[in-house]
Amino acid sequence: MLRLVAEAGSHVVRADSAGSTALTEREQLYLIASSKPYLFHGEGTAHLSGIEYVSAAPPRATAAIRIPQGRYAVTIHPIDSAASARDASGEPGQDALPDVVVLVSPAPEEGSFRTAARTFGTTAGTDVISDTLRYGVP
Repeated sequence: MLRLVAEAGSHVVRADSAGSTALTEREQLYLIASSKPYLFHGEGTAHLSGIEYVSAAPPRATAAIRIPQGRYAVTIHPIDSAASARDASGEPGQDALPDVVVLVSPAPEEGSFRTAARTFGTTAGTDVISDTLRYGVP
């Protein structure tokens, strides 16, 4: 069984091979979006990287986590880390959240999984996350 929290720069990965993982209450407050789950077939190691490295040899700079063989549901959650870093007076604080939280949990036997390459889709031809960060609306 694996229970893991790994940090790679401004990204956090929470993985549990026996149970579900979740965002913290504070992360939920600053959540920008949540991806639909995608199906990951773990064979011992998973690498945290951008989509440009999927199906390719990951570069050394990627974070590698050991994960037991199995089927996993992976979701990606961008967090408004800049807003989370402000204290009650609006000044930058030291408790900033990560930019992205990746959750890895056992996949259900049945269900639908994301297959599109673009994680969050588009609105009016632009990236949903970019629109949210720029304009504050999904």
